[in-house]
Amino acid sequence: MKQKYQGNQRVQSAQLQRLRRDFEVLEMKEGEAILEYFSRVMRVVNDMRNLGEEMADSKVVEKILRMLVEKFTYVVCAIEESNDIKDLTVDGLQSSLMVHEQKLIRHVGEEHALRYKEDGSLMEVEVGEVPTSEDEEDIKAEEEEAQASIRRWLNATSVTRRGTTSMSVQTGRRMPIMQS
Repeated sequence: MKQKYQGNQRVQSAQLQRLRRDFEVLEMKEGEAILEYFSRVMRVVNDMRNLGEEMADSKVVEKILRMLVEKFTYVVCAIEESNDIKDLTVDGLQSSLMVHEQKLIRHVGEEHALRYKEDGSLMEVEVGEVPTSEDEEDIKAEEEEAQASIRRWLNATSVTRRGTTSMSVQTGRRMPIMQS
């Protein structure tokens, strides 16, 4: 049965060479989740082990740490400083990276802000996002509209009768209006 499933020694050797190459070029893709990346790596590793390749967990851990995307660089440094990589298991590394991934996802979610478009609808933008010239024109138009609205409000409150009160722009309290 084993001979039928795995093929003869020559076929096994060719499969093993292909899997070694796959293992060497495996790297995490931008936007890929930790769980997806680990699944791809472990699929190749398990296929290699099934064909008789001796693969220590430490080699897999080192490979994974080397090929993570840039946003995990500080996490990799922290893991390398706080753990002996030779003793770290693949499951332990996966758990640790998944926790950090969840924190990154939550943190990125907090960096988004809502901004009103000209038509009054909301638009989600990233904090620190570099605005395009179109965005700058929209922002300038919004600022001008806000200033015009403030001017209209100030003009409306300045036309009052004797003895009435007006809202103070600076303090937010009602104050009697003094007429000379």
